[in-house]
Amino acid sequence: MSSGNSNSVIPVPKLQRMSGFERIMRNKTIYDPNVGQPPVVITGWGVLSAPADRARAIADLSELMKSSTRWGSVSDSNGHWTYLGPEGLDWTYHVDQAPAFKNQSDVDAFINEVLNQEVDLDKPLWKAYLGTLPGGKGFCMFRINHAMGDGLAIDSFLRKICTCTDGSKLPESNPALERYLAQNRKPWYMKFVAGLYFGMLYVPIIFRMLWKTSPFYAFETNCPWTNDRRRKKWFGAASVKFIAMPPIDLSVVKDIKNSLSQSDGKKPYTVNDVLYGLTTGAAKRYCEAQGTNMDHGILRSLTAVGFPRSTAGKDSRDDFVNSMAIAPLSMPVKAKTALDRVRQSQKINNELKTTPLSYVTRMITNVMSNLPGCVRHGLATDLYAKHSTVYSNVAGPAAASSIFGQKLETMEGTFSNFVHQVLYISYNGTISATFAYDPALIKDPECLRTSFIAEFEELKKTSKELNDKSRD
Repeated sequence: MSSGNSNSVIPVPKLQRMSGFERIMRNKTIYDPNVGQPPVVITGWGVLSAPADRARAIADLSELMKSSTRWGSVSDSNGHWTYLGPEGLDWTYHVDQAPAFKNQSDVDAFINEVLNQEVDLDKPLWKAYLGTLPGGKGFCMFRINHAMGDGLAIDSFLRKICTCTDGSKLPESNPALERYLAQNRKPWYMKFVAGLYFGMLYVPIIFRMLWKTSPFYAFETNCPWTNDRRRKKWFGAASVKFIAMPPIDLSVVKDIKNSLSQSDGKKPYTVNDVLYGLTTGAAKRYCEAQGTNMDHGILRSLTAVGFPRSTAGKDSRDDFVNSMAIAPLSMPVKAKTALDRVRQSQKINNELKTTPLSYVTRMITNVMSNLPGCVRHGLATDLYAKHSTVYSNVAGPAAASSIFGQKLETMEGTFSNFVHQVLYISYNGTISATFAYDPALIKDPECLRTSFIAEFEELKKTSKELNDKSRD
């Protein structure tokens, strides 16, 4: 079934092949059918001022495909794309009707249900749902396979599909970051040092992994947030659920980072430093509430790192795609106070920016994507098995926006993954936070919510004390 909405004709583009990371995500390298893990799919949803018109949604998405061609393309297991265009899509599948919702519990149940459903790999790697909420407001959801792009690419998508409420174009969420990503170069010395790291350190480790001997990183602490990886070699859950944290005022987070910057007099803190410290504190408080002392514990996360986009041989309309790698980060659970956890988070994030680690991990990812499937599976499993959380922080539109002709009142998202996933999305001065978790491990999700609230309250209180002290 096709839309036939677009009268303009565009030449069939030649799309750039998927990166190594994207091929791993598209081909479900880590997936084991005997265990039945959830798919790696980004899911975002929002409340609209009124139900969206489906014909308007199809027309807007058809227009999007002129500038972000992956939305109208199918892919194969080798990472090559074939452009279909709006006329080649099955719009009955791609813009589906959400079920009737009687209350918020119905909405949460629907989200938890679709979190564990795969996006059809034989079609363009996305799907949308439109519906009506109790009270007459609209509901809109997008599900996107991670092979389509990362959080930075999601921001690019939102700026194309949304407008300001007055109909004008949305501004860039992070202009400085966009300028960096638009560069078509990399520091030569980082590539050189990364090559040395890769050759001297990681290649021998890869070969050791193939024979399942000495792992590079120690296993995490056995605690209620993770599991005993020494006994349970597989890490994935059969299904995941999500829990939403109370929304956070972005201005309060900025006040916390500014208080620390003025107090410490060092390199300025970022919103991301505060959120990473908040995540660590919530995890630590949860584990301790479940009876585990984390003063000497070890938890780790994986996070995405953006690189300058390469434009060589790439269709100019395909700017939804980003160059990225996934890098390991320690979680400072040994820090005693909420502020100290943010201070340690800043140090950890700064080290990631100034060392060749992310370049090395991208090298490994690109090498892995070309290895035989059984080898890719073993290496990817080993990596994820040593990390209990994937951490993401996405900057959404800073101003109130409209999508498909209706005002977007709230924006949330989550990410079904093989380990716990923490996702922050900022929109119109508010940050939403969701945790996608394995219900076999996180058996008291309400305790996780209260742990998150307690950590944020301590951050607000102690940062205010810093401000008052600086005034004195």
